[in-house]
Amino acid sequence: MHMALTGTVLHRYERVASHLRHLIESGTYTVADKLPSVRSLSGQLGVSITTVLEAYRVLEDQGLVEARPQSGYYVSGGGLVTARVDSNLVVEDPVDVGMGEFLMRYLRDFQRRDLVQFGCACPNPDQLPSARLARCLAKVSRDLGPAGNLYDIPPGCEALRVQIARRSLVGPEEVMLTLGAQEAITLCLLATCKAGDTVAVETPTFYGHLQAIEMLGLKAVEIPSDPVHGVSLAALRQCLEEVPVKAMLLCTSHSNPTGATLSDEDKHELLEILGSREIPLIEDDIFGELSHSATRPHTARAFDRRDLVLLVSSFSKTLAPGYRVGWILAGPRYMARLHQLKLFSNLGSPLLPALAISEFLATGAFEHHVRQCRRQYARQVGQMTEAVERSFPAGTRVTRPRGGFVLWVELPAGYDTRLYYPKAVELGLTFGPGPIFSARGRFRNCLRLCAPYWSPVSEPILWKFGELLQKRS
Repeated sequence: MHMALTGTVLHRYERVASHLRHLIESGTYTVADKLPSVRSLSGQLGVSITTVLEAYRVLEDQGLVEARPQSGYYVSGGGLVTARVDSNLVVEDPVDVGMGEFLMRYLRDFQRRDLVQFGCACPNPDQLPSARLARCLAKVSRDLGPAGNLYDIPPGCEALRVQIARRSLVGPEEVMLTLGAQEAITLCLLATCKAGDTVAVETPTFYGHLQAIEMLGLKAVEIPSDPVHGVSLAALRQCLEEVPVKAMLLCTSHSNPTGATLSDEDKHELLEILGSREIPLIEDDIFGELSHSATRPHTARAFDRRDLVLLVSSFSKTLAPGYRVGWILAGPRYMARLHQLKLFSNLGSPLLPALAISEFLATGAFEHHVRQCRRQYARQVGQMTEAVERSFPAGTRVTRPRGGFVLWVELPAGYDTRLYYPKAVELGLTFGPGPIFSARGRFRNCLRLCAPYWSPVSEPILWKFGELLQKRS
């Protein structure tokens, strides 16, 4: 067995875990197979026994491996992912998007502190370095004085743009700051489309994408997406033969709500398909940093040679959702137009929050924090998956994402999760009903769960919800 183990010692156990995960996902080891012993793996890979034990612990947290006393480690027989894409599925005509009052009610429930927020795809503030960020904010406010109370017109705070550019291996001129990723998505749609145009989206997709499409008077055409491998490129090809698509809006890594990630090969092919028709890709990379393995996936923009990819992201899922600091990475084809749209929209983004985050990044603390987040979310996702498998009705399927902190759950046919939402609120929790993740209101028997609020205290509430679902079956 061979594995490259160059790099920092700090990441060594993560590299071992990533290697073992690849062996499991590629079929080298399947459900119930015994994995190499700690001692033998230590010798084969030339790492310490402690490193191997830590790697197995990571895989246990992710629900991929189970330890059996006096026997060793085995591939877990946990829940199945949701059904694969039907290759015969016909892409339907574009539709107007109408998210409706139900979504607004759902979003308002996020403010309720009496509910366990399994429906909110947002970090638990108790797990964020809020005190350290507050000190950074106080420092930059003192240092800047009255100048901190001025407009910061596009492209925005240079210090933060430089920090983002260094981490993205681009020039600062390719970075524009926004009020979170949601504004970034809206600006990118404005830069690439006009009212009445059609935008291709995967299905299921993040409801925030659909909200932006609705707000701008655009139409959505849904492309089926596999919960492991991502959007169906065959279905996309079929769609583009029949529908005049002006842009595609897609989360290519750890998508919301399924957690799917396109392979590098599929990202290359996606760009070829779109590039041959000069169709821009708006790439939502909001969960890209939160891989459960040692390294984050490549973005599609990393392979872009036509200047057709506009990448959006923010610090909302990793560091500071309340600061509302996001950004767009784009080349000269679109950047001037984006500056203009941002200026006309709200003049600019707040300067002090951007400087505070720049100060935090400059200390190197962000990388340490993200590593902690990756381990934490891998553990919480794994534990929540196990609870779903044990407490939900027989026949339930659940995704096993390789990053992020959301789970997509498919209940047996006949369930309508919208009808169960008010009952869940009565029990004390929220979740994301499946229909809000589709322009056509599909996925009635599906729901999204978010793991940041998972804990021994909140676990019994999910079990109670599972019992409620069981009564129907």
